[in-house]
Parts: sequence; C-alpha cells; structure tokens
Amino acid sequence: MTRLHRPQRLIAALVAALTIIPLTGCASIEDLTGLSLSSGTAGTAAAGETSGSNVQEHAKQSGSGESHDELGRANAEDDDVFDSQFSKNGVSNVYKNIAGIDYVLSIFPSQATPRSDQWYPKGDKLFTFTFQAYDLNVDLKAPYASKRLVYLGNVNISSDVTLSGHTESSARSPYTVNGQAASLTFDPEPNTFRSYGMRITSPKGVYEMRNQVIGDLPNDSIGITLHFKFYVTVQRAAGQDAWDAQEIDIDIPIGIFESDEPTPIRDVPVDAA
Repeated sequence: MTRLHRPQRLIAALVAALTIIPLTGCASIEDLTGLSLSSGTAGTAAAGETSGSNVQEHAKQSGSGESHDELGRANAEDDDVFDSQFSKNGVSNVYKNIAGIDYVLSIFPSQATPRSDQWYPKGDKLFTFTFQAYDLNVDLKAPYASKRLVYLGNVNISSDVTLSGHTESSARSPYTVNGQAASLTFDPEPNTFRSYGMRITSPKGVYEMRNQVIGDLPNDSIGITLHFKFYVTVQRAAGQDAWDAQEIDIDIPIGIFESDEPTPIRDVPVDAA
C-alpha cells in the first residue's frame, strides 16, 4: 500500500470534504481553503455586463448601421422630432373597433419611394393604403354569410403640414381626396349594394388606393398628417335588412426628413403597390 506524505494526505482530505459538504457560494470555498475567488467572479460579471450592453446596442442598429432610434427624426440638426410610426416602421396599421366591427387602415410606401426615412420635402412621395372591415362577433374563418356586411360610401382625405417651428403651414392641403369609394378604388369591379357603396367586409371586400402622391412641401417641413374620413353603412345583424351609418376618422402622421436633395424615386412596374 502506497504511503502518502503529510501534504498529500491534507490535499486528499480536503478533496473528500469538498465532495461531501454542499457549497453555497464563494464563502464556503473560502472558509475551507482560505482562498478568495472574488477577483475571478468580478471579472466574469464585468464581462457579462459588457456582452449584454453590446447585444442591446446591436439590437438598436438596422442592417445599414443606422439606429432605429434615429428613424422618425425629421430635422436632426435642430433636434425636431415628428412622431410617426409610419416613418419609424415603414408601415402603419390602425385598428378601430366599433360595435364588434374591426376597421383596419394599412398604409405603406409604394415601391417607387420605399424608404420612409428618405422622404424629403422636395420630390414626389408615393404611398398605398387599404381599408377593410372584420366582423369580430364571429370567427374569422366562419362562413361569409354569417358576417355582417359593411359598405364604404364616401371617402374624404385632407392633410396639413408641420414645420420645424411646430406650426402648421399656411399652404393649402398638399394631399386631398374626396369621392365615392367605388369610383376611387383600385378594383375596377367592386361589389356594390344600393347607394351604400362598395363592400369592404373581409375577406371578400377591401378598399385600396395605390401610388398616391404627396408632392413638394415647404423646405422646413418636418411632417405631414393625413386625415382620413370613411363613411360606411353597417349591417345590424347578418342576413337582416337593417343598416346603421358610421363615420370612421383616422389620422396618420408621416415624418419628413431634412435634405437638400429631392426624395429618391425608382422606376417600377405600372401600378406596383
């Protein structure tokens, strides 16, 4: 049998103790060994904090290296900010629920001017939008006959411009629409009923206008707000000939970014949304 010298016996006993005694942290090891691990632990924590902050910083960066926090900044030099989900996200979806009918307005830049953070005062800025109704009183995939029908009649859209001094421009509305949905929509053969207009109940009906143009704006513009008014007629109950009139109002703020250059525009297929 091999004999252990005194130092070796001490080490063996210490190893055995460590395997038997449950450790509750650095203090337990320190009590047994007299060794401190605080410096190593501190180094690990510091590395973790750095890694976390790098991840957070990376998450804020877009693929082009631009910070998402900067998107929507309309006049960076003067720190003027125009709050716009459209400009920050490149799309805006607005929902309004009235009596169990969910009205959804979706608006996004057209392919000709796809970068909402490159919409400048000068030059044409093109967008497309859709408007649709969902009957939430029944399942979305329920038979269509069980859904309340919604018809869209008149559509009225006006706009106003906000300048760098946060005042409204005295210039006339740069974008206006006023007319019957059935004659304005992209669909050449919308489903209409009586004088109520065109059907917009999902999934067989939708109102769409493509490649709408916002033209030149004042040089100190930081934003434009579109004011949508949709006049609808709603079936009171599925299958019944009882109807209610409703007006849906939705505002969409759009940021305009400072630049001496005109808004860049691309050649795209005709009527590409």
